[in-house]
Amino acid sequence: MLKTLLVPIQTAICSSQCSEVSAQYAFDLSRLLGSQVILFHVLEANETPEQARALLEKISSNSRFMPQKIEQPPNQNPLSQQILELARRKEVDLIVLGISDTEIPNPVISEIIACSRIPVQLIPQNTRASPIRYLEQLKQHLEPYPETFLEPHPENL
Repeated sequence: MLKTLLVPIQTAICSSQCSEVSAQYAFDLSRLLGSQVILFHVLEANETPEQARALLEKISSNSRFMPQKIEQPPNQNPLSQQILELARRKEVDLIVLGISDTEIPNPVISEIIACSRIPVQLIPQNTRASPIRYLEQLKQHLEPYPETFLEPHPENL
């Protein structure tokens, strides 16, 4: 079961719009599964902590349940290592990354995928992907076999 989802919010990975799409996907998935979402942001060179908090607040405003928000000052480690280290410390079950159409493959994303020991889900920027819609379609497909379908977590409906 996916108990903890990590969504890195970084312009080095994708635009803020792209980050919003991946965060919304994680929020929808967490609602279905009863998971916790962690929004993670490493401050960039000319960014103040107040700007980082405002960005995380804006993105988390679309969540039904308040995600955990973590902001971190930059350090010497590459961004991908910082994301993977947080995922390890927080015992994350899935990393949800937004990907931009303009820069594929992104070197940060490529390194996360190559070095991660947990699943990484990529959400394209121009997607309307929704785990809720997917599960509704799956449920219709499995209607003749109702015992095979897992219902969404009741607290999150």
